[in-house]
Amino acid sequence: ENDTIIIGLQEIIPIELEAKDKSGKWKPIEEKYRHSCGTGIGYIYLAPENVVLTSVFVYDGDYKTKLRIKLGKSYSNEFYGKINHNQFESKYNANGNLKR
Repeated sequence: ENDTIIIGLQEIIPIELEAKDKSGKWKPIEEKYRHSCGTGIGYIYLAPENVVLTSVFVYDGDYKTKLRIKLGKSYSNEFYGKINHNQFESKYNANGNLKR
């Protein structure tokens, strides 16, 4: 980028790990970081000509598939990994409340 951009809040860079399901659709396999309004947390800025280094968990499961990392509208290159198939299931319902 030629401009300084916001890449996160406080110490959280909201990257998402996605995997291809059996039908070939990309789906998130981790829950998004959630925060409330009015917390007073600051932004993480990335200035021009700078890079950021971060990490994701490496899972091991019985389902081998392609994975990618998403940040906003940007995606990493695809790579192979193993996950558990139940990681495609969200712990939250459509209202954002924890399923019981």
